[in-house]
Amino acid sequence: MPLLYPVKHVFRNWKLFAALLIGITLASTFCAAIGVKASVASDESLNKQLDSVLTDIELQTSLNSTDLPHAYEDIAAIEGVKYVDMVARYDVPIRYPGDNYTSYQYTQMACFPNTSRIYDEWINKPLDPIPENATYLILDTALAENVKVGDNITTVIEFPTPKYYNITSIPINLTVAGFAELTDNGYAYVSGYGGGGIVYYDDSLGGRTVSVAPVPTGSYSGYRGNLMIVSWENTLEKLWDTTLDSSTVQVTFSVDLDRQNLINPWNIEESTDKINIVSEKVQNELLANYRVQTYPNNMLASVLYTYQNTFSQMILQFIWVSIPIFFVAWYLGATVSDVSFNIRRREIGLLSTKGMSSGQIQRMFLAEALVIGFVGGVLGVIGGIILNQYYLGTVDLANVFTSSMFSPTLAIVTIIFGMLLSLFSVLMSARRASRIPAVEALRNYSTVEHKPRFRFIPWIALFLGSYKIVVFLLGVNIPVLMQGLVSSGGFFLAVFYTPVSWFDAAMTFFGPFLFFWGFTKIVVRDSSKFQKAASKISSIMGDLGALAAKNVRRNPARLAAMAFLIAFIIGYSVQVTGQVASQEDYLVRQVHNNVGADVTVDVVNQTKGNIILADIMANVSGIRNASVERSLLAPLSSNGGMYINIKTIDPNNWTETAYYEPEWFTGQGVDYAMYDLAHDNNTIILDRTLAKTMGKNLYDTIGINFMSCPRELRIVGFFGPEPNENNQPQIIYSTSGYSQSSARSAFYSVIPHNLFNISLPDGDAFKYESFSTKILIHLEPGANGTEVADQISHLEGLRTEIYGVTSFDEQWRNSQNLNSLSTFSEMQVLDIQGLGLLFAVLSASVGTTLIAIVSLKERSREATLMSVRGLSYRQLVFMFLTESMAIITFAVVLGVVIGAVIAYGNIAASNAALYMPDLIMQRLVYPVNAVATIGTYVALIYAATIGAILVMSSQYVTKLEKMVRTK
Repeated sequence: MPLLYPVKHVFRNWKLFAALLIGITLASTFCAAIGVKASVASDESLNKQLDSVLTDIELQTSLNSTDLPHAYEDIAAIEGVKYVDMVARYDVPIRYPGDNYTSYQYTQMACFPNTSRIYDEWINKPLDPIPENATYLILDTALAENVKVGDNITTVIEFPTPKYYNITSIPINLTVAGFAELTDNGYAYVSGYGGGGIVYYDDSLGGRTVSVAPVPTGSYSGYRGNLMIVSWENTLEKLWDTTLDSSTVQVTFSVDLDRQNLINPWNIEESTDKINIVSEKVQNELLANYRVQTYPNNMLASVLYTYQNTFSQMILQFIWVSIPIFFVAWYLGATVSDVSFNIRRREIGLLSTKGMSSGQIQRMFLAEALVIGFVGGVLGVIGGIILNQYYLGTVDLANVFTSSMFSPTLAIVTIIFGMLLSLFSVLMSARRASRIPAVEALRNYSTVEHKPRFRFIPWIALFLGSYKIVVFLLGVNIPVLMQGLVSSGGFFLAVFYTPVSWFDAAMTFFGPFLFFWGFTKIVVRDSSKFQKAASKISSIMGDLGALAAKNVRRNPARLAAMAFLIAFIIGYSVQVTGQVASQEDYLVRQVHNNVGADVTVDVVNQTKGNIILADIMANVSGIRNASVERSLLAPLSSNGGMYINIKTIDPNNWTETAYYEPEWFTGQGVDYAMYDLAHDNNTIILDRTLAKTMGKNLYDTIGINFMSCPRELRIVGFFGPEPNENNQPQIIYSTSGYSQSSARSAFYSVIPHNLFNISLPDGDAFKYESFSTKILIHLEPGANGTEVADQISHLEGLRTEIYGVTSFDEQWRNSQNLNSLSTFSEMQVLDIQGLGLLFAVLSASVGTTLIAIVSLKERSREATLMSVRGLSYRQLVFMFLTESMAIITFAVVLGVVIGAVIAYGNIAASNAALYMPDLIMQRLVYPVNAVATIGTYVALIYAATIGAILVMSSQYVTKLEKMVRTK
């Protein structure tokens, strides 16, 4: 047989192969889409990670004035280093005229050369260099508000002299030359990622430190800590020259690397090795040439480690969620091939009579499949590239084959995938068709279907699948359940733990498929009772229904295949749509819980919470309710063995302001608990995990050893999720190391704010208790949280009193913009899963259409005869619809029910797998848009079948009319 014969046959009879080609093209398009999506996602996620790193490598070392310039040059000369900057930072004691030089405070002082990039981030930088013994203060800081230009600030700069084991202290008067306004990056460069927190020493409090909120590390929320900028050349170096020649300054080198040549997004391990080598070279240069040790903070490598792990998991998730879509494509191809080869029975018989063996016929069919797969693969490459332009935010056909979107490797892999998928789809059908006896094959039409040899296999599949469906329905996590049983059952249960867990994991993935396949085979194909029931239902519709019922009973295997395909896809769509909606619901609730309210304001000084609240309420619009919430950590005993996390709230308005979910509060409910808190200050809503650990019940009392004084509080409710057997108080870490006896409660406990005397800024509570204070704000309906937060951030006089304003609107927008790597990965997987679901539904719709068309085409002779005997077009359509609608409706109902069960089971198992339950747990939700999406998929399945029947029936009638007119 000539090699070109299958190729010519495919192109000459393309209508015969259109069904398989469409299925292969859809699958290949999705395969290419995954490849392009992975490439785009890798670039985006890597860029997001790299953009978050201001300095690639940072290291601190102490050098004398002679070695410092040489060390700078040596670092800059290392291959792979692109730029080097340096900053000297001091925590210095200062006195200033604002308090008549009577007390001092520690603040940060920074010096950097005139060539530093910090000057590029200095918005109002001076035209001339900073004068000798002059300083610029950071604008809108507490220190800047207490001095004016021309004031003197006294301080001391220390120069260690390791050679002589001595320190040279030089007093200095700094003249305030101005106030520096820096960009966010500039402030991070000069302060060291958010340094400059203030530590006050006040004699009126007996030398105690006034507690202030720390500056959030690595982020900027509008807060600027006290910081003085002093000239490197005109002040620091001149003072340095007056000391001994061995005096040192601790310098922070900020090293930027040549990222373009060092980082390959598809080989992060090698990229990380290159970056680590550069870091080692920098460290070794300082050690070898200047005999100083330093420990580089390799922030770029740390980010790449995180990126590699997250991205690898994302790629695995891509593959994992793609398997069902590829399976649908294969099953569709196999089903269509069965039907199409039945149409070609006469061709097979003629080839047999001409002397071709079954092996030659089979090879011809396989060669045709490879041709179809090649064409489908090429179309899939083009379709995938065009489709993924959507992910870039624009469709530009002129640049569709740009390097960022297209690669030869992607094209080759997609084409090979299409050819293999086509080959495996046709393989079994071609094998059976090539072995049909010539006499049997020459019959124009045969209703005899292939009889399965092993009829017990569907029963095994149904049994295995039913096991997992029952597990899903019960919401049980088998490995977690087994682990609990093993802990109490000893050796024998431990033996079964691993195999049972592996079996359950396998059934989690394959169980739904086995259930659908086994159920449809047994019920539709092998059950005479189901076929009789279908016949009785169809016969209700009259003689045409009875005729349709006979056709249903004549083709049970084909109908079972259609039922399986539809049920599987609808079930998958219900499952995925529910899980996607539930995941989005979970992310929204998680962000809202992290923020704590619609808008939250973090207060620097704990004594000014109520004052700032009044200022905000008087000057900011769009606020419905607001409340002050304070947090502290208190020991349960005098030895500090166990600590309790506590929130102090105003019970009269906290529930109207804060974000919470009613199920977090148990005992007597949130309303009754808040009523008790409002009318009795010595009450507490206790963390449920701590209550379980301490054996406390509702209305028991618990003692707390507050710093102000010990108190006995009555328990009026419980807060937090229901603890499981694994829940124990969380271990905390102290400066002295790891301590098994030091633990704290897992969640917050809630007490009324009137328990402490906090009505006055100088109340005793603020002298002894260390609070973290924030203001919770609930907005009016329709108010924009980002705009409200912006108003608060720019209130006159509040810039130094608050260090952060966070709004739910802004945080959720950041999550949607994928600014978080974990959120980005989750959203990418959801995107590819949603795309896969769309392709699966399209494949099912196309498959249903193609099966209907091919099935009706092989029955063209039968349809013509019925038309000759008087059946009108409408009657013909009614009969074919009656055959199809019952089985499609059955499959849709089955898919919807089982899909919802699977979605519920996966979410319940995920929650049960948590070592410690969280406040925000996933829950199964089907919002209106999710239901509409599922309804669209179902309608598409029905429309595909109805459309095919209408078109084919119309062709039958048209052909018959033409024959009549001709005669």
